Amino acid sequence: MVSVMKDRIGSVLAWTGFFSLVFGVTPSIVLVAGYLLEERQVKPDLLQLSCHAIETELQQYQKDYGAALSPDFLETYDPEKCRIAGSGGATVWIRPGEPPTHGFIYARLSEEQTLKRLGYRSFFHQLSSDRYKLTLLAGAPWLPIVFLSYFFWGGARILPWRKA
Repeated sequence: MVSVMKDRIGSVLAWTGFFSLVFGVTPSIVLVAGYLLEERQVKPDLLQLSCHAIETELQQYQKDYGAALSPDFLETYDPEKCRIAGSGGATVWIRPGEPPTHGFIYARLSEEQTLKRLGYRSFFHQLSSDRYKLTLLAGAPWLPIVFLSYFFWGGARILPWRKA
């Protein structure tokens, strides 16, 4: 009788630990790794300017930004595209680095859409803190269950359908 109860409790603990591992520990590792990888991205500087401002004020911005910008910075600007496709404005992006890269986007896009177009990803940063807390909470019982299983049954049952 005691042996049957001990096996049933062990089975419940093993399944609980398994679900905690699958739905808590593993997603938490993925979330943290993704967040840290996104932190390493270089976020470009964005300026949303009118065509007139690009043609007049951007030369001053180029001087303020530093001499590291390539000399063809303003040569890549297309005033006709700015007036037609950009509806009188464009987004100037400058990605810091050695050497800095730059360009123009001739469309009215939100900052998020512009960053996405430039390859900057922010999926893990946009997740709510509740999502992180929920996965950590789901993964919290895993390690204590593994220790209990090892202590009481002589082996950690990571896969509940196998006996320790």
